[in-house]
Amino acid sequence: MEKESPLTEIEINSLRSKIGQLLWLVHQSRLDLLFDVCSLATNINHSTIKDLITAYKIIGKAKASKLSLKYQHLGDNDQLRLMIFSDAALGNLPDGGSQGGGYVIFLTSGKVSSIWWNSKKIRRIVDSTLAAETISMSEAIDMAVFISTLFGELTTGRTNPKSL
Repeated sequence: MEKESPLTEIEINSLRSKIGQLLWLVHQSRLDLLFDVCSLATNINHSTIKDLITAYKIIGKAKASKLSLKYQHLGDNDQLRLMIFSDAALGNLPDGGSQGGGYVIFLTSGKVSSIWWNSKKIRRIVDSTLAAETISMSEAIDMAVFISTLFGELTTGRTNPKSL
């Protein structure tokens, strides 16, 4: 079988299923595989045997390493802060699109725990790395504001917490 051969309809459905399962996994606990899965998912309509092989390699990688998330007690709510890291790249996906919205949000008070992460294709065409980076940071800030508001509402009953 030629690696560049297009997939049959049955194979495309199987690949969609594998990608869906992998997307669930990476959003729950496997940040390390997020870009690989997102990159695979962007080209689903033009997938080849090579893409199916790549999906099985990612599954093998996920099964081979036993990573686990460990959360620790971070202290009093008044000392908690959010810390954000974001990144983007211009034109790095197989279909020529740009990967952006790549960010990690940490909850910290000296000790650090990751609480949210995301990475996805930028939905609009960008002409520069600066534009991609700006969109990624904007999405990260939006999510941090949401998390801060939700945390404040859950812990104090107010939607405008004075910290975080």
